[in-house]
Amino acid sequence: MKPQPKFAAETADHEKFKRLLRKPAPTQRYVMHFTPRSGSSWLTDLCKLTGRLSEPGEYFNPQFVPKISTAINARTLPEFVQGITRRRNAGGVFGCQITIYQLHVTFSTEEMFDQLLGGARMFWLIREDIVLQAVSLLKMQQTKIAHRPTADEATIQASESQFSYDAPALRRWLEHLHRAEKASEALFARFGYQPLRLSYEQLTALPILDVVNIIATHVGVEPIAEMPGESSHSKIGTDRNQAFADQFRKENANLVAKIEANRAKGLSLINRTPPLIRGTDLRV
Repeated sequence: MKPQPKFAAETADHEKFKRLLRKPAPTQRYVMHFTPRSGSSWLTDLCKLTGRLSEPGEYFNPQFVPKISTAINARTLPEFVQGITRRRNAGGVFGCQITIYQLHVTFSTEEMFDQLLGGARMFWLIREDIVLQAVSLLKMQQTKIAHRPTADEATIQASESQFSYDAPALRRWLEHLHRAEKASEALFARFGYQPLRLSYEQLTALPILDVVNIIATHVGVEPIAEMPGESSHSKIGTDRNQAFADQFRKENANLVAKIEANRAKGLSLINRTPPLIRGTDLRV
């Protein structure tokens, strides 16, 4: 296991940190567990747009922790949690996103995560088509493009020529994703978490007002009546993604069947019902 990321021990200004602690702590906290390429960045953007669901970023990503800890003058992980929940507190709500791999590095132990954030409302965001998800990871690795806001349309189109079929790499990504799902499920079972289960396919088929109200309802936030704008995130997958997924499924039918059988129970628990707020369907 990788060592825990360094905190701002020597450079921390403890007086500034104490001033940060004077800000009110959130009354509602939520953690969105996720696997990569499942729409997590899009959801972060939508939540931020509401102005009421905070900005559930990857604050506990070990790549980001050192810089954030310096900014908030946090010397330890408990101080980091105290500080970031206040710094990113929107109207009493704090949200964050985390993968199981990030959790194991930043928190070192699952017990520490449970001690510091176990009381938060939990979400579990995955992708139903895990093969297509692995293809998306392969594409990001090859083209270095993760999201539409980071590249213009011409760049995205040009990157298609860099995207090639690589069966061994796809298998590695598929198994990486499946291990993450199993480890996350083990975490939920171990500590009795009951996350609201969501999927990329389910959410992207809904109006965005339904999407944010699914989150708001589970967090315990009052209904959101309208969105102030649209997300800058949109799908960058192409027909080539689907073609590569189809080819991999054909060539690795036994492996895919085994993984899909293992995932079937979890997929059956995904929340499929858009929220009904005060008896009115917000999509009307």
